[in-house]
Amino acid sequence: MLLGGMYGPIFGKASPAWFHSAMLLANYIPAAVAAIIFVRKAQLKSRLPKEIPGKTPILIGVGLIVLYLVPRLFASTIPGGGPAYVVSMFGPFFIIPADILIVVGVTKALLATLPRLTNHSTRPAQKAAQAG
Repeated sequence: MLLGGMYGPIFGKASPAWFHSAMLLANYIPAAVAAIIFVRKAQLKSRLPKEIPGKTPILIGVGLIVLYLVPRLFASTIPGGGPAYVVSMFGPFFIIPADILIVVGVTKALLATLPRLTNHSTRPAQKAAQAG
Protein backbone atom coordinates (compact mmCIF):
# COMPACT_ATOMS: atom_id res chain seq x y z
CA MET A 1 0.00 0.00 0.00
CA LEU A 2 1.23 3.46 -0.84
CA LEU A 3 0.92 4.84 2.71
CA GLY A 4 2.26 1.75 4.44
CA GLY A 5 -1.07 0.38 5.59
CA MET A 6 -2.64 0.62 9.01
CA TYR A 7 0.66 -0.01 10.79
CA GLY A 8 2.90 1.94 8.41
CA PRO A 9 4.76 5.19 9.05
CA ILE A 10 1.76 7.46 8.47
CA PHE A 11 -1.05 5.68 10.32
CA GLY A 12 1.04 3.48 12.61
CA LYS A 13 1.08 5.79 15.62
CA ALA A 14 -2.52 7.01 15.33
CA SER A 15 -5.78 5.30 16.17
CA PRO A 16 -6.98 2.73 13.65
CA ALA A 17 -10.09 4.87 13.22
CA TRP A 18 -7.99 7.42 11.30
CA PHE A 19 -6.86 4.73 8.87
CA HIS A 20 -10.41 3.47 8.37
CA SER A 21 -11.68 7.03 7.91
CA ALA A 22 -9.02 7.72 5.30
CA MET A 23 -9.88 4.49 3.48
CA LEU A 24 -13.59 5.37 3.53
CA LEU A 25 -12.81 8.74 1.98
CA ALA A 26 -10.50 7.13 -0.57
CA ASN A 27 -13.27 4.71 -1.58
CA TYR A 28 -16.34 6.94 -1.61
CA ILE A 29 -15.07 10.39 -2.64
CA PRO A 30 -13.93 9.35 -6.15
CA ALA A 31 -17.23 7.51 -6.73
CA ALA A 32 -19.20 10.56 -5.59
CA VAL A 33 -17.17 12.86 -7.85
CA ALA A 34 -17.72 10.53 -10.83
CA ALA A 35 -21.46 10.40 -10.13
CA ILE A 36 -21.69 14.19 -9.86
CA ILE A 37 -19.81 14.63 -13.14
CA PHE A 38 -22.11 12.11 -14.84
CA VAL A 39 -25.27 13.80 -13.55
CA ARG A 40 -24.05 17.22 -14.74
CA LYS A 41 -22.77 16.07 -18.16
CA ALA A 42 -25.96 14.09 -18.87
CA GLN A 43 -28.12 16.97 -17.59
CA LEU A 44 -30.13 14.50 -15.53
CA LYS A 45 -31.44 17.12 -13.13
CA SER A 46 -33.50 18.78 -15.87
CA ARG A 47 -34.57 15.47 -17.44
CA LEU A 48 -35.89 13.73 -14.32
CA PRO A 49 -39.46 14.12 -13.07
CA LYS A 50 -40.08 16.38 -10.08
CA GLU A 51 -40.50 13.36 -7.75
CA ILE A 52 -37.43 11.25 -8.55
CA PRO A 53 -38.35 7.56 -8.84
CA GLY A 54 -36.02 5.23 -7.01
CA LYS A 55 -35.14 7.82 -4.38
CA THR A 56 -36.41 5.65 -1.51
CA PRO A 57 -34.38 2.50 -2.38
CA ILE A 58 -31.26 4.62 -2.87
CA LEU A 59 -31.70 6.31 0.51
CA ILE A 60 -32.39 2.99 2.26
CA GLY A 61 -29.29 1.49 0.61
CA VAL A 62 -27.09 4.40 1.67
CA GLY A 63 -28.59 4.17 5.15
CA LEU A 64 -27.70 0.47 5.37
CA ILE A 65 -24.13 1.23 4.35
CA VAL A 66 -23.86 3.94 7.00
CA LEU A 67 -25.52 1.63 9.54
CA TYR A 68 -22.71 -0.87 8.91
CA LEU A 69 -19.78 1.55 8.61
CA VAL A 70 -20.38 3.59 11.77
CA PRO A 71 -20.18 0.61 14.19
CA ARG A 72 -17.25 -0.76 12.20
CA LEU A 73 -15.41 2.53 12.55
CA PHE A 74 -16.09 2.69 16.29
CA ALA A 75 -15.16 -0.97 16.78
CA SER A 76 -11.80 -0.33 15.10
CA THR A 77 -10.87 1.99 17.96
CA ILE A 78 -10.92 -0.91 20.46
CA PRO A 79 -7.47 -2.53 20.78
CA GLY A 80 -7.13 -6.17 19.85
CA GLY A 81 -9.30 -6.21 16.76
CA GLY A 82 -11.92 -8.62 18.12
CA PRO A 83 -14.90 -6.23 18.06
CA ALA A 84 -14.00 -4.99 14.57
CA TYR A 85 -13.87 -8.60 13.38
CA VAL A 86 -17.27 -9.33 14.91
CA VAL A 87 -18.80 -6.25 13.28
CA SER A 88 -17.22 -7.15 9.94
CA MET A 89 -18.91 -10.56 10.08
CA PHE A 90 -22.27 -8.78 9.83
CA GLY A 91 -21.10 -6.78 6.80
CA PRO A 92 -22.63 -8.98 4.09
CA PHE A 93 -26.04 -8.72 5.72
CA PHE A 94 -25.92 -4.95 5.28
CA ILE A 95 -23.73 -4.34 2.23
CA ILE A 96 -25.25 -6.83 -0.23
CA PRO A 97 -28.87 -5.66 0.26
CA ALA A 98 -27.64 -2.06 0.22
CA ASP A 99 -25.90 -2.58 -3.12
CA ILE A 100 -29.00 -4.23 -4.57
CA LEU A 101 -31.25 -1.41 -3.36
CA ILE A 102 -28.93 1.25 -4.77
CA VAL A 103 -28.78 -0.48 -8.17
CA VAL A 104 -32.59 -0.82 -8.24
CA GLY A 105 -33.04 2.84 -7.28
CA VAL A 106 -30.54 4.14 -9.82
CA THR A 107 -32.08 1.94 -12.53
CA LYS A 108 -35.55 3.33 -11.75
CA ALA A 109 -34.21 6.87 -11.88
CA LEU A 110 -32.37 6.35 -15.16
CA LEU A 111 -35.39 4.66 -16.77
CA ALA A 112 -37.53 7.67 -15.82
CA THR A 113 -35.27 10.22 -17.50
CA LEU A 114 -36.62 11.95 -20.56
CA PRO A 115 -34.65 11.56 -23.77
CA ARG A 116 -32.38 14.44 -24.65
CA LEU A 117 -33.08 15.87 -28.07
CA THR A 118 -29.98 17.39 -29.58
CA ASN A 119 -29.62 19.63 -32.57
CA HIS A 120 -28.15 16.70 -34.48
CA SER A 121 -31.38 14.73 -34.25
CA THR A 122 -33.51 17.57 -35.68
CA ARG A 123 -31.22 18.40 -38.61
CA PRO A 124 -32.38 15.61 -40.99
CA ALA A 125 -35.99 16.71 -40.51
CA GLN A 126 -35.04 20.33 -41.22
CA LYS A 127 -33.13 19.34 -44.37
CA ALA A 128 -36.08 17.28 -45.60
CA ALA A 129 -38.46 20.19 -44.96
CA GLN A 130 -36.20 22.63 -46.81
CA ALA A 131 -35.67 20.26 -49.76
CA GLY A 132 -39.39 19.38 -50.09
